[in-house]
Amino acid sequence: MTASLVMPVEGEHLRFYVRSRTEPGQRYLVDLQEHDFNGQCGCEDFLYRCGPKLKGKFTPGDVTRCWHIRQARAFICDKFLPKLAEHQGQLRTERTERTGRKVYRLHR
Repeated sequence: MTASLVMPVEGEHLRFYVRSRTEPGQRYLVDLQEHDFNGQCGCEDFLYRCGPKLKGKFTPGDVTRCWHIRQARAFICDKFLPKLAEHQGQLRTERTERTGRKVYRLHR
């Protein structure tokens, strides 16, 4: 589901367009490099609620990230963590007995 909501900006590894949940056709530009990799978004939630917390005592996390930033972060993790583990030779794919879904298991 995340992949259909999140579209990478061509040539920009940490910038994405993320569709709005509430406004069909609206998408927001998310830059995950901003604010020391907390991310930045053009939505009102980030501008008025999450973003100002970055200037206070809040540690970057869910309270400083709007839904669009969380979706972009999930997208990048889903894409790159399996590749990173595979590259390091630590990844093994298996199918679960209960659902038959493909899962990744690290082996050491």
